[in-house]
Amino acid sequence: DGNVTWQAMVPPYAGGPGRIGVTWSDVAVSVRVIRGEKAEVFSLARANGTKLGGIHLAAEHDKIKMNARGPLSFSDHARSYELVEGEGWNQIVAIDLKLGTALWKKELGPTPVTGGAIEGGQLVLEQAGTKFGKRWFNVFTGKEDASVEKRGKPWEERPQVAPEWPAGSGSNLQ
Repeated sequence: DGNVTWQAMVPPYAGGPGRIGVTWSDVAVSVRVIRGEKAEVFSLARANGTKLGGIHLAAEHDKIKMNARGPLSFSDHARSYELVEGEGWNQIVAIDLKLGTALWKKELGPTPVTGGAIEGGQLVLEQAGTKFGKRWFNVFTGKEDASVEKRGKPWEERPQVAPEWPAGSGSNLQ
């Protein structure tokens, strides 16, 4: 109906164009914020905007990269998955959106995460420089699934076949 139901004051929003930092469930809205060069998540009641709590992300690390370009947050509307990037490190933290608590976290190494999605109970992260270019994590436990069924064979083990060009495709490569 276009009417504002509630408003809330939060520290500077961490998101931006192409970097969404807001997730939600039926109970809460989480907002990714920055305070003192550190990443946090504020949880607000969906019904009235009351602050339910907050979580400091990657507290064991130094300051975050303020100019990081990868994604910030993913959600299946039960959990949010928060990516945090610093100089030489990346971390993913899963947060229960109903309880506002961290469920699990994983260190991802120095290579930035460039994309991701949630597919079939798995958080799939695109991370260049890894053996397969993608990593799969169970949304409930954070356990990484490195099975061949998920990832396929490494590029160096795949047959190298030259593409066949369809007749009349305009390709004059021989």
